[in-house]
Amino acid sequence: MNIIEKLRAIFENPKPIPQGFYTYHTPENKTPQYRLHLRVEPDGEGVLIVNASTILHLNQTATEMVYNLINGKSDQENARLVASHFKVDPQTCLTDVTLLHHQLEELVTTIDLDPEHQGIFEAHNDVDNLSAPYRLDCYLNGGSLGLKVNLKLDDWKNIIKKAYEAGIPHILFCGSEPTEVEYLTDLLAYTEEFGLVSGLVSRGQKLSDSAYVARMIESGLDHLYAIYEPSDPLIQTALQQILPLDLFTCVGLVVREGVDYGPILDSLSKLGANAFSVISPATIADKFALQLTEDISSYELRLINDLPIPVEYHHPTMVDMAITGKESYTELSVSPKGEVYADNTWQEKMGNWLSDSFEDIWSKRKMDE
Repeated sequence: MNIIEKLRAIFENPKPIPQGFYTYHTPENKTPQYRLHLRVEPDGEGVLIVNASTILHLNQTATEMVYNLINGKSDQENARLVASHFKVDPQTCLTDVTLLHHQLEELVTTIDLDPEHQGIFEAHNDVDNLSAPYRLDCYLNGGSLGLKVNLKLDDWKNIIKKAYEAGIPHILFCGSEPTEVEYLTDLLAYTEEFGLVSGLVSRGQKLSDSAYVARMIESGLDHLYAIYEPSDPLIQTALQQILPLDLFTCVGLVVREGVDYGPILDSLSKLGANAFSVISPATIADKFALQLTEDISSYELRLINDLPIPVEYHHPTMVDMAITGKESYTELSVSPKGEVYADNTWQEKMGNWLSDSFEDIWSKRKMDE
């Protein structure tokens, strides 16, 4: 190969962005202030965390733009590099880079923001070659799992730190009732220190305690999944206080026969519910869950079905189906003993987060299912 061929090979086959976890904070003189965490996958696609509260899934082009921004490139230089890499028009790239900045500024100034935001760029959907899951579901207590032994605060901190080092952007606290764990706010604050997104699954009495909810938000809580039982006046009171707050809240509606959910949906959406989920107990026929799903759609409200629910409600339906096969590894579950499972059905044990390395745990994926 002569020198011309070598140069042509370099420019026609540019090196992909190095896989890794990268951080950025805006300069002190820049407004608005924000911080970024970018996880670059082996295929050059990425996962971006904005201000420890919102996750964007990026294609290769958007990932490279964010990578260049993190490395201090000006908009013009950023556009030139991306245009050269992907063989596209530099002016179009400059427009996209400018648009990216506008979106980042919008994200940091919008209230009740969805923790899994749909970005301006086409998200990637291929999970064959993920370097780590997108979310870690941490079951802080396990009465409903038949587990009475809970980990200490330092153990959970160790788990969160290892999750950060593995590049997992999202920590979700759940269990039989995580608000009963005295160090929950400490874990929220610790998660915030690493710049990770934090969520909570709860139906506990403390949700009606406005001071406690405020303390969770101040500690770094980004989103709440509140389990709504139609016959429970406490959760109704709690949501009346919580939904007007700057906290993205998905309401998990437990399906009960004979309940008219129309007025409930109308009331909760007017109060500020950001999304809904349908929870169908095993004692309820699927037709009632499907009807509620149709009601939510008729209100043009967002439906979310990938959040963990209390074990006693486990009943896969057409609207709440346990993910199987390789896509189950986009989330992992950690039991109150530190054991790691592929999901919250507790069928596929992959190791223990406290005693095993992340690499050993991640290598146990069964990707041929």
